[in-house]
Amino acid sequence: MNQINLFQLDSAESSLNKALLIYETENDVSGQVDCQNALGLTAYYKQNLIVAEKYYRKAIELAERNNFQKRLTESFNNLGLVFYSRHLYDSALQYFHTTLLLKKKLNQTKSIASTLSNIGSVTGRMGLHEEALRYHKESLVWDVKNNNEKGKARNYTNISNEFDKLEQYDSAVIYLKKALAIFKEMDNKVEAARVQYNLGHNYFKNLNLPELAIKYYRSSIENFKEVDFYNEMHQVYLSLAEVYLVLDLNDKAGLYLDSAMFIDSQVNSVESRYRYHLIRSNYLQAKGEYSNALIEYKQFVNMRDSMNFHQQQARIQELEMSYENERKEKERQLIHKSEKIDDLSHQLYWSVIISILLLLLISVIYYLFRMKKERNLRATQQELHHSQQHLMQEKYKNLQLEKEKLDKDLESRKQELVNQALILIEKNNLFEELRTDFKKLTRKVDHPLLKTELDKLIQDYMYKINVQGRNNLEEQATPYLTDFYHKLEQQVCGLTESEKRLASLLRSELTSKEVAIMLGIEPKSVDMRRYRLRKKLGISSEDSLTEFFKSL
Repeated sequence: MNQINLFQLDSAESSLNKALLIYETENDVSGQVDCQNALGLTAYYKQNLIVAEKYYRKAIELAERNNFQKRLTESFNNLGLVFYSRHLYDSALQYFHTTLLLKKKLNQTKSIASTLSNIGSVTGRMGLHEEALRYHKESLVWDVKNNNEKGKARNYTNISNEFDKLEQYDSAVIYLKKALAIFKEMDNKVEAARVQYNLGHNYFKNLNLPELAIKYYRSSIENFKEVDFYNEMHQVYLSLAEVYLVLDLNDKAGLYLDSAMFIDSQVNSVESRYRYHLIRSNYLQAKGEYSNALIEYKQFVNMRDSMNFHQQQARIQELEMSYENERKEKERQLIHKSEKIDDLSHQLYWSVIISILLLLLISVIYYLFRMKKERNLRATQQELHHSQQHLMQEKYKNLQLEKEKLDKDLESRKQELVNQALILIEKNNLFEELRTDFKKLTRKVDHPLLKTELDKLIQDYMYKINVQGRNNLEEQATPYLTDFYHKLEQQVCGLTESEKRLASLLRSELTSKEVAIMLGIEPKSVDMRRYRLRKKLGISSEDSLTEFFKSL
């Protein structure tokens, strides 16, 4: 079923129809798809393209319904070939692209190249030669990967054709020679002869090198003779006659025309035959036989017009059949869509009813859930509020207790510092009395050096008691006086450190003498500083500085 004998198409079609009946009876869908594809191929070879399309569409319908993806690729590709043969290039391109996507999806790497080549051929026919070139080159890459020599050679030929259309004739010749080398190595005489014919055509028509054209045309004839391909041989003989006419070698041209005439009975190409009459007309005109030339030319015109007429009639008939098939297909699709719409409407009706019921159920559940959640939230908030109140009360009590404790500690520490200051003052007074008595004793000493040493010793002890004692006391008192100093600065700005220290000593209810001892100055200096501080603070002489400082 994969290969159909072209000379027994009718017999093959009959056998396939019988097989199709058996597969339908046995409900073998896979066999039915294969039969439909094979019948389509038979119709395609018989040039019954509309019938071929019908078989392929049936194969596609069955394959899609049963998800036979691999068979779908064959059906889509063959349908593309049918549309290509009918010159319906947009449709052909659509089916080839669908085939390509499906092959890539199924990872059919061995056959991707052929589909790319088909796409390139269609785009080339549509005049998109740059795009066609891209597809043929991509196809070539796949054939190289798959080590497909025949595919490579055919891609070289296709690439050459596109370069020819782009008028890049040198590139066209290069790729034809690559294709020829592969076909010769494969000993494929038919394909080699066709490539040689194309090389001769390029050298003659495009590159104006008739000698090279003759060489390749003759090689082409030799290969065609071995396989008895008379249609192609006829074309080559006519091309050689054209070349010799251009070279004014009319006798040789006549010989090749005679050779073409000799095999005319075995040629079934109308185009080749009317071309023969055109070239023979040119040949007779070159020999001066104008009346015979005119007869040949009229034959050429009649055959050409007749062929064009038949082609046009066939085209019209094909288009009419295509229109009828398309109309029926659209009617079928319309009925199918109508049935689908009815099904969808029915489904939509029940979907809407179910959706409404579900929505109501969800709404009730949501309402109940929300009510429960709000009750729980209120209860949680109340519990949290009570907890926070209790926690705040406990925290407040703890803070009060801590504050009372800190206040007691602070007062205790302040009193301790005052006591230390008073002790320092008492020490100072005692040491003053001791120094006075000691001086009386030193007056009775006659030794000058000893007297000097005793005076120095007294001064050192005085320094240690007064300066070091005061520094230690100030260092301990500073952390407890920071708040007092801050409040004092709020009353008046710009107080000096010595003024702040004086204020803190007066706040401790020390006398001017005691303050003088603490500051290491004379009592008169203390009175002077008290006066300046009172004036800076704006306190009258009737008001007590000590009480003012204690109030801060």
